[in-house]
Amino acid sequence: SPSVIHDDLFGETYVSWVELTNNQGNQGVYAQAFDSSGNRLWSDSGVELSAPDANSSGSINVEVMDGDLVTLWIEGGAGIGNDTVINNRIAQLGLRIKPGETVEVVHGQRSHQQVDVEREYFEMMKRSGVTQAMAREKMRTLPTLIGAMYLRRGYVDGMLCGMRGTFDEHLRNIREVIPLRQGVTTLAAMNMLLLTDRQLFICDTYVNRNPDARQIAEITLLASEEVRRFGLTPSVALLSHSSFGSSKASEAKKMRRAAAILAETAPELDVDGEMRGDSALIHRLLQEVMPDARLTHDANLLVMPSVDAANIAYNLLKVTSSNNITVGPVLLGTRKPAHIIEPTASVRRIVNMAALTAVDAARNDDVGISD
Repeated sequence: SPSVIHDDLFGETYVSWVELTNNQGNQGVYAQAFDSSGNRLWSDSGVELSAPDANSSGSINVEVMDGDLVTLWIEGGAGIGNDTVINNRIAQLGLRIKPGETVEVVHGQRSHQQVDVEREYFEMMKRSGVTQAMAREKMRTLPTLIGAMYLRRGYVDGMLCGMRGTFDEHLRNIREVIPLRQGVTTLAAMNMLLLTDRQLFICDTYVNRNPDARQIAEITLLASEEVRRFGLTPSVALLSHSSFGSSKASEAKKMRRAAAILAETAPELDVDGEMRGDSALIHRLLQEVMPDARLTHDANLLVMPSVDAANIAYNLLKVTSSNNITVGPVLLGTRKPAHIIEPTASVRRIVNMAALTAVDAARNDDVGISD
């Protein structure tokens, strides 16, 4: 069975390891945390996650990029970082991983792979003001960029980053070297909340400040595809302060235009707008406002008119209604799986995102990117 091993520092807490197993469909997770003196603070088991198919072959390599240490592995994977630091932490915390056997520890200045990524990064960026010396420095000092280049080259299959720094910083590094999926022109971020009575997806929580109608339509299609991967049928509401033409504001008009685009390009999708949030979540109210609305159920995917609206709504619901049980942000539209978690992410959310990244990697056909 594949295993995910995670050793990282959150404030003064080391998360020692998390194990994700798949025994003919049974997933189990165990995590334990230690303080900086090696005293165990807590342990947790029984988190339900999706894992790669029990009958699949091969290994999946997933990285967490965090300062000098990168230590999230699925058995047979690769960790990028200072090998001395990694080995010392393994010994200190009594982890079961064995560098050189169950995982590969790649030290940036001594890895043959590092030469490849430095050379390719320079070739990519040499006409954008990047010299060979600058390329070498970036490939040794910017963990997210290093991981994205390893992902691009096919040395790893997926990547998590974001525990330090801002979302935009990490996104800039990913965008620089990981292209968009074929046919996609817009990236987006989606978060899922486990509320008391429903699962709710919100988009776009981080990427597009003020998307136009065409971008809203494309974001909706990307997010709907991801919702289906969670085993749900997307029911999409395009939200606004107005309801089906009640406002002439530009923000309302673009949501109406997006709804028209989707009605033409994706007639099978259960989507309508623009509408207010209460109508989106209570179908009875929607029927009173618009009896022939295309939505047939309460919405489970809310597409917002701006990143401000999406991020504010997500964080308010996260704190007040979901007991901080969330998944994401899921970065939509990249050719290879690279996700940016929040610095405030709980251990459980990191585990969830590790599982999601592993599944993404298992379904991804691109080994390396040459364009």
